[in-house]
Amino acid sequence: ELTETPVFDYTHRRMNDGLGRAAETLTGGEAGPAVAFDQASVERMLRGLIESLDSPQSDQEQDFSQGGGGGGGGGQGGGENPLIPPLAELQMLRTLQQDIYDRTRSLEQAGLSGEMVERVGSEQHELAEQARAVLEAMQQQAPGGGGG
Repeated sequence: ELTETPVFDYTHRRMNDGLGRAAETLTGGEAGPAVAFDQASVERMLRGLIESLDSPQSDQEQDFSQGGGGGGGGGQGGGENPLIPPLAELQMLRTLQQDIYDRTRSLEQAGLSGEMVERVGSEQHELAEQARAVLEAMQQQAPGGGGG
């Protein structure tokens, strides 16, 4: 289930929010810079989702999930493969961070401030929380990596 992959769930929520804001603004008969920023952000997130899921990660994932080597068939890692591989979540985190960076630069270059800047700052904070959650989950899944 998608909720088991917090970064992808977060990404989908951000896309829904951005598209909702753009639709609301366009329905009101306006097409200002906020619409363009939201649409570009959603486009980057969609590309990031596709790229992170499309990447040939099978060998990397095998190495990651098996601690870098070993053979055998008995999964000490304790279970089935996750719906979304951990490396795909990390790749999506990187895409989201790049999106925030790009929007921050664009806002600065356009001389915009106010609500849009506050939203980007809030998203940066949320993204940091997502990164912490992913790292904690990866540490718990790692062989010998329990509580801390």
